[in-house]
Amino acid sequence: MILTNCREMAARGTRGEFDDASWFTRLLVRAHLLMCRHCRRFKAQMELISAEARQRADDLLEPARLAD
Repeated sequence: MILTNCREMAARGTRGEFDDASWFTRLLVRAHLLMCRHCRRFKAQMELISAEARQRADDLLEPARLAD
């Protein structure tokens, strides 16, 4: 699988297709990220959004834990 462009990288990355990809595909992704500052920035933004969403979900569940 050869990643042709940034749009494909973003689409597949947000769907989580690279999580269990082959070593060669992960290598291609790493190479693309090394060369493309836009995809690096997008990846960092997606990680930040995911971390914030997890934190917000934990905050919403916290009052329920205290009530038990």
